[in-house]
Amino acid sequence: MIPEWPTDLPRPLRDGFSSQRADARRRRQFETGPPRYQRRFSAVPVTHAMSLIADPAQIASLDRFFVETLQEGAVPFWMPDVTSDGRSVLEASGLPLVTEAGASLLLTRRILCVWGENPPHLGAFKGIGRTVEFSVVEMP
Repeated sequence: MIPEWPTDLPRPLRDGFSSQRADARRRRQFETGPPRYQRRFSAVPVTHAMSLIADPAQIASLDRFFVETLQEGAVPFWMPDVTSDGRSVLEASGLPLVTEAGASLLLTRRILCVWGENPPHLGAFKGIGRTVEFSVVEMP
């Protein structure tokens, strides 16, 4: 069974979030003329750099998840997609799609990840919490 991202952790911040696809090309350079590219592989992972602000209990939860559940980041896991999970489903006009009772319909999407190159990094204090920076690699 693949572990799930802890539900007690806050959503990652939008500020500072970034994503980058891996380069799936192989470059071939010739004596003259421009380089030529070929696909190296078809399954392209995407690295997401993110941060969140967590209180001491949430930091302990993330630490347990990373160390014990993910065996120091070696095990893949499911994580809510930061870019779409929990966001409103929109009509063509851009307005939220709602039920008859007036409740917004929300997207649910999760991604299969492996931990990025470095373990979680504890940054600046923010009130009673701290900034936690990390990256995950979304598997194709």
